[in-house]
Order: sequence, then structure tokens, then C-alpha cells
Amino acid sequence: MCIWCNDLFTNNVLQGDNYSSYRQGDHYWNHGYNGSTTIHGKVMHNTTIVYYTHNREIPSFEKKIQDTIIEESKGIPIISVSQKPIDFGKNICVGEQGANSLNTWRQILIGCQAAETKFVCLAESDTLQHSSYFSYIPERDDTHYVIMPLFIVFAQRRKSQSYYRKNASDNHVIANRDCIIDKLKTMLEGLPEWQKESDYEKNPFSNSTVLSLKKEIVTLPVGIVTFKTDQNMHRKSTFHRGGIHEIPYWGPSRQLIGKYFS
Repeated sequence: MCIWCNDLFTNNVLQGDNYSSYRQGDHYWNHGYNGSTTIHGKVMHNTTIVYYTHNREIPSFEKKIQDTIIEESKGIPIISVSQKPIDFGKNICVGEQGANSLNTWRQILIGCQAAETKFVCLAESDTLQHSSYFSYIPERDDTHYVIMPLFIVFAQRRKSQSYYRKNASDNHVIANRDCIIDKLKTMLEGLPEWQKESDYEKNPFSNSTVLSLKKEIVTLPVGIVTFKTDQNMHRKSTFHRGGIHEIPYWGPSRQLIGKYFS
């Protein structure tokens, strides 16, 4: 299902707080690792996956990332916010706005506003997350939970095809939907709706303004893996020295690269 962003605003889907009765009610259940409940035989989820993409990655690679998200998320609702129409969950297409930090956070905000669950978790077009990421339920509503460990694997030519540890990232979080919307609105206030791709180096956010929520690091048994490709918004990335050839669940790094880029 694909919905163009302008149509959403025209139909007031993303305006105000007039969301479905399920979100407005008090039907939120169970913290911990059980992100759903069953009412009258119907599974009701507490979390929505907000998937965002600039549609720059190789299509076959991004499709494999999407297939893995579907497999690992086990039925959790997905809202995808893309710059070209895609067949992935409930799709909101914002048009070809360009790849930069402002546009990324704007797409995330649009996805969170369209969600109808108490919690949202973020997913992107070059990253693998285990089922434990998607099923984790925050304990507090005023905190955003940054999931670790985080690994980067280079899928570029002439690069070491090993896993390297990275520091925590605001792009891999789970949080209360209303709280993250409030913080994103504050963060984007006074900025243009979209930024030209040629301005991608003009990052309007300092480290102190990006998702200035109370943070808590959550370490799960299976790490997050992000691929560094030639199509990424940023060609370079910071990481810790000392490559690892194999990690739990995802296996050897060379085999993982072969699987997703074959």
C-alpha cells in the first residue's frame, strides 16, 4: 500500500492527534519482550516499525533487507517512508527530496506520526536487526532505548570485510511514540521542510540536539549489523579498531556480504 505524503496531509491523517481509537484508548499491555496481546482472537501490537529510505541502495540489496525485517519482526506493523514508492508495509512516499540528515529525520517524524501504537522502533535500508530488537518494549515513556551492540561491515571494494564495533546510534532506537514525536518536532522547528541534496554536508543538528531524550543503553544477545556501501549517504564511518570475522546469529562477515549482495 503506497500513500503519497501530500495526500496524507490533505486528508488530515498526519495532523493533530486524531488517530485511531486503539491508540487513544488505554489498551497498552505488558512491558518486556512481549510486544503484542490477543483480544477476541486478534493480535494487537504495541509497537510499529518505522522504516525509512532514500532509495539509493541497490534495489536487490534493499529488498533482502526488507525481507529480513519481515522475517525477524514476526507480524509487527510496518510503516515505510520512502522517496520513491515501494511495496513494503504501509508506504508513505515523500518524493525525491535528497539524502541528508534533515530529510532523514523528517521522514522518521512522518512515519512516527502515522503509527497507531504506543511504541515505535526505527529500521533503515542498510541495517539488519534480530527479532529481539523488534520485540523489546520500553519500561518508561520518557526514555528512548538505544539498542546495542552495533556492528558495521564494509561491503565496499578494497575494504576489509570484517565486523567492527560502533558506538551507540540514535538511528537504532525504540521509544514511546508520542515522546519521540514531541522531540522530533522540537528538533526540526524553524528548519525547512526539506533540504536539497547538494546541502547534505550542512548538518543543522549538533550532538546535543539530535533526539535530546533521556537515553538508556540496552544490550541484547544479538547485535545490529549495518552495511557500509558505496550508496550510503555518508561514505565514511567511525568505528572501533579490531575486526571480528564472525558474530553470533549473523555468522561470518564474508558469508553475510555474499548473501545480501549476490
